[in-house]
Amino acid sequence: MLSNNDVTFYIPPFQRNYEWKNEQCEIFLEDIVKTAKANISGQISEHFFGSVTFFQSEAVFGQPTKLILIDGQQRITTTMLFFIAARDIITNEEIKTFIDQKYLKNNNISGESEFKIKLKQVETDWDTYKKLVLGITLTNDDKTAAVYRNYKFFYEKLCELTENKKLSINTLIEKGLSKFSIVTIQLEPDKNKWENPQEIFESMNSLGK
Repeated sequence: MLSNNDVTFYIPPFQRNYEWKNEQCEIFLEDIVKTAKANISGQISEHFFGSVTFFQSEAVFGQPTKLILIDGQQRITTTMLFFIAARDIITNEEIKTFIDQKYLKNNNISGESEFKIKLKQVETDWDTYKKLVLGITLTNDDKTAAVYRNYKFFYEKLCELTENKKLSINTLIEKGLSKFSIVTIQLEPDKNKWENPQEIFESMNSLGK
C-alpha cells in the first residue's frame, strides 16, 4: 500500500489526533524484531497487522490517488515514523533514497506540495510530521508532538540495535516489517449510500485506541 508511487493517504477531520505512546510503539517494534528473527532462522513467518479501511476520493488530473483513511491511522502513522527514523539513521545513500522515495514521498510530485508526502495528517500533527518527512529543522513546539516523540523513540531504539549489531535496519525492514500482512477494506460511499465513512469510523473506534 505504501510503496505505490502515486498515492496519498488522507486522515479526515473527524479522526482523532495521533495518540500512540511508547508502549504501543514498543509492541510494534517487538513484532518487527520477532518476525525478522523468525524469518532469519528459516521459518516462513508473517505478522497480521490488522485491517485498513479507506475510500478513494474523486480523482483529480495531475494529482496522486487520494485515499481517505477511516481505520488504520495509528498503525500507518507509526509505520511511517519507523521509516523516517530508519531513513535518517542509514548511511547508505542508495538505501536512504529508496526508503524516502518508495515509502515516504510521491517521487513524481515536485516541490513541497502536500501531495509530495504520502500521508496527510490531521492539522494538529501535520506541520511536525511534514518537517520530519522533508528533513526541516523542528521547533521546540514541534518536539512536544506525539509524532516527534515516537519518531525519537524509533530513532533511539534503531540506533541501539545497530550499535549492538543485533539486527541491521535493512534486515528489520526486509525480514520483519515487509512481512506484515493486512486486510484492506475499501468503501464506496458514492455508490452505496449506507457506507457512511464517519459513522463507520465511530463504530470501529468506539472502544478507544
